[in-house]
Amino acid sequence: MRFEMTPLEIFEYKTHWKSEAFVVTLHSDKRWDAKQWCRRNFDWHRWDHITFTDVYQDTYLFENLEDANRFKEAWK
Repeated sequence: MRFEMTPLEIFEYKTHWKSEAFVVTLHSDKRWDAKQWCRRNFDWHRWDHITFTDVYQDTYLFENLEDANRFKEAWK
């Protein structure tokens, strides 16, 4: 089910869970495909992406462990 939230509501919601997020790292070459995959499979307010957190590495943050595990499984 998709929730209709404004960009501000999404930002505020994410700030509540980001400090305790489930973190998954991925090679930066896979960024576009991985972000498209997240957009198709998760609601906007349940994940976030940070670019170049290390050399050739991006970080994906998830509100739920199940979502992080699904992402890891899809991108191993």
